[in-house]
Amino acid sequence: MSTNPYANPPVAGYMPNQGQTVSRESLSLLRTGLFIMFLGVILTIIAIGVFIQMVGIILVSIGLLKLSDQPIPSKGFFKATAIVTLLSFVFLIIGAIVGILYILPFFSTVSHITTLNNTTSTPTATSSTNAFGAAYFIALFLAFLLYIVSYFMIASSLRKLGDDLGGIQRLKTGGLYLIISPIIAIFAFIVLFVGMYSLILSSMKSGSIGINMLSGVVTILIIVFIIIMLVAWVIAFLGYHNGYRGIDEYVDRTQVYNPMMGNFQSFPSSQPPIQPPQPPQL
Repeated sequence: MSTNPYANPPVAGYMPNQGQTVSRESLSLLRTGLFIMFLGVILTIIAIGVFIQMVGIILVSIGLLKLSDQPIPSKGFFKATAIVTLLSFVFLIIGAIVGILYILPFFSTVSHITTLNNTTSTPTATSSTNAFGAAYFIALFLAFLLYIVSYFMIASSLRKLGDDLGGIQRLKTGGLYLIISPIIAIFAFIVLFVGMYSLILSSMKSGSIGINMLSGVVTILIIVFIIIMLVAWVIAFLGYHNGYRGIDEYVDRTQVYNPMMGNFQSFPSSQPPIQPPQPPQL
């Protein structure tokens, strides 16, 4: 039990004398990154939302790297998550740049031939070009898989951080929501694909499906897909919101009153607050 009469009630798992604490400064980048990703989710309906989320991912990764220097049980997992996330992000950017450099000369050649011959002929791809294209798309697919893995690692990191900070339920809930959200999104794509595939098969077998009926079924499938994706969007929104608010909750629960300054200070910070002299124990 704390002997400091000015301190807030101790938090479960909060052991300042044993170094099992996290400074507010080390959490600031992670909190900022989660908040920016929260804004990015809101703005996903426009293109800028994607770029905002990219900035958030970078800040979250750097924040996790800072947390890996703290004396907490999951610091190794945080470091691994940050490295995997940054690597996947770099690989995707390189892949996008290489893809643009690979595609532009091809269309430039097509345009040049069309202008000279006044035809729509296209250049014949060489075997080396085909091999490069196949290798490129395989590498890009693997980079995308690495990014998906890093996303789930970030979600798991929030849950682990919630435990490491003494049972911050909001962090654990936020991590759970971020795990559920992409699973629901994948389910939406499966529903759309299976529905469209079944519709095409039925149309080919019977050949009697009318245009009106076909368009009606397609419309229903698209509406169902949009509804499921909206559910996934709302859950991701709640996940990031709980994430940054969970860090706020930890900071609020570790405030200590400093009688010499006349205000509350966050503890632990880079420097612990000065405590008043304690009366002798009887």
